[in-house]
Amino acid sequence: MQAEQAHRYYDVLYHRHMVLRGVVADDPPKYEHRRRSDGNTIWVTLAQLAQRQHTSTQVLIAVLFAHWSGREPPRPHHAMSHDVLAHLPDFRAAAIEVAQIQLNTDRRTYEQQMQLARAYEVQRPRPRSEMQLAQEVLANDVSQLSPLFRYSVARQLQLVELAREVRAEADAQFIGFPPAYLETAWLPLLAKRHSVVMAAQYGSEAHSG
Repeated sequence: MQAEQAHRYYDVLYHRHMVLRGVVADDPPKYEHRRRSDGNTIWVTLAQLAQRQHTSTQVLIAVLFAHWSGREPPRPHHAMSHDVLAHLPDFRAAAIEVAQIQLNTDRRTYEQQMQLARAYEVQRPRPRSEMQLAQEVLANDVSQLSPLFRYSVARQLQLVELAREVRAEADAQFIGFPPAYLETAWLPLLAKRHSVVMAAQYGSEAHSG
């Protein structure tokens, strides 16, 4: 099971890595058929390594990609490097903290932008509705709101077209490390497919109620 999760999650982050760098995302190389000298595939080896490190394969793969600066994606065996292992102990806590800080920043920025929009709107002969102001703020690329926040609020406000436009970027943010969102105040904002389907698919232990 852990080996399968490592494989699935690697493929997901491989595509995310390519998309974020503007590279056409081809299918990842097929590592699962290659066996190491001990007879195991790389995914079994990584699952065993994660167990020895008292962590999950998801965390191991997330750290691999989080600390990789190359244009080309890392190969699975790079997860066994000293650099990756050195970041394992504090990665989960750090990722969760960063996600919570991002949410707090998004909420504060959104409210500030809405206040500015309202202040400007009262000067207009025919003020627009609160929904229209929210759509303008969420659609504004210079607002610096994270894609997942923009998608979540747009979905809650039933701004279907806007939610559809930012959905891919929101998914990329989420699957960078799902527990950072499933185990923080982000959870009530998430779409059900994030908190249930994607969490199960990528091996998160968290789940929606």
